[in-house]
Amino acid sequence: MRIETRAEVPEIAEAGLTCPGLDQLEPGFLTTEHMTIQRMEHVGIVVDDLAAATEFFVELGLKLQGEAPVEGRWVDRVVGLDGVRAEIAILRTPDGHGRLSI
Repeated sequence: MRIETRAEVPEIAEAGLTCPGLDQLEPGFLTTEHMTIQRMEHVGIVVDDLAAATEFFVELGLKLQGEAPVEGRWVDRVVGLDGVRAEIAILRTPDGHGRLSI
């Protein structure tokens, strides 16, 4: 995907968002090749089958750090619901910088 000007990205224009300097870039400068994840701190994903999801992400190269049940006020606050009880698994990226909670 090539982006020539801000007007070519309807979501940016419609939302009134700005991308400083986008209009001054030479045509074709922004491409999907330039859009990569630079860093991931922590991502949480809700799954139906914890064991299968854990196995899937381990096969992708993540390392299992542990599994545990979670509940209490802090979980309720994070999730935005009352009375939450869940089993979770925490995995980390091979470089140790990113974590995934499922």
